Amino acid sequence: MRVIFWGTSDFAVPSLERIYEHGYEIACVVTAPEKQAGRGLKLVASPVKTCAEKLGLNCLEPDNPNTDEVFYKLKQMQPDVCVLAAYGFLIKSQLLNLAPKGFINIHPSLLPKYRGAAPIQRTIMNGEKTTGVTTFYMNEAMDAGDIILQTDTGIDQDETYDELRLRLGLIGADLIVKTLSMVRDDKVNAIAQNSTQKTLAKKIKKEECLINWNKPVIEIHNLIRGLSQEPGAYTHFRGKRLRILKSKIPEQILSAQLPFQAEHGMIVTSKRYMFVNTSEGIIQLLSLQIEGGKILNAIDFMNGQRIKPAEKFE
Repeated sequence: MRVIFWGTSDFAVPSLERIYEHGYEIACVVTAPEKQAGRGLKLVASPVKTCAEKLGLNCLEPDNPNTDEVFYKLKQMQPDVCVLAAYGFLIKSQLLNLAPKGFINIHPSLLPKYRGAAPIQRTIMNGEKTTGVTTFYMNEAMDAGDIILQTDTGIDQDETYDELRLRLGLIGADLIVKTLSMVRDDKVNAIAQNSTQKTLAKKIKKEECLINWNKPVIEIHNLIRGLSQEPGAYTHFRGKRLRILKSKIPEQILSAQLPFQAEHGMIVTSKRYMFVNTSEGIIQLLSLQIEGGKILNAIDFMNGQRIKPAEKFE
């Protein structure tokens, strides 16, 4: 069975590798164009392109996939099926009809929950205890096609976006090879989504990344881990932006460790630990990055900044 694979981020890499390992003929890999990154603004290939090149696969990097030129180039490859995972572009109707066995999406949520651009981040930010991966036939509506397979998994209370994304990528890889086996053998019994149960996972806005220390500790913790490491939840410290990349809710903390009537956002430190007061409880900070600096653990950050008594995040 000839496959055209569409993907860009590291979430998609395990699926591409697994499809290749299972002997499917990958006619082409379509990925986003190289982007400038880093201080030198050098062009950097997507994780999927890097993987495809290691496997010796043909790559296509269109600026716009929904052109006649791209369609006819791919049509000549005579694919049986298309598989998409975290590609980053909207696919329109002409391309959706490219392959006779359909266009299959690997989506990191339990559809119809969390349709959209940021399902993993929103899942964590909302404090969900369970998530999963869905394979489904794509149509012109966003993440609304008929479901082929689903599998669920629990979410650890301290698991970050980066950690969960990579874990769901591995789960998705297992799911897509099962899905392709069913497609190849014409054994798919796809089920329509219940649109009354849908929830949306909109793209993260910049203003959402700012930490509000007047919120409860659990909401702040979920925001930090849901945005780690990119784009990163942030606060302001001495006039600079400070990204907070990892946190923890202490299981036990003595009330004596907090100043009397500590304000929200007040920093409380000891030799080994760094805490911040919130509207409901305190949060322990584990990993931080000051604007223009390196990522540091809390001890190194405290040693470098020499935090003053009763100092606050802005």
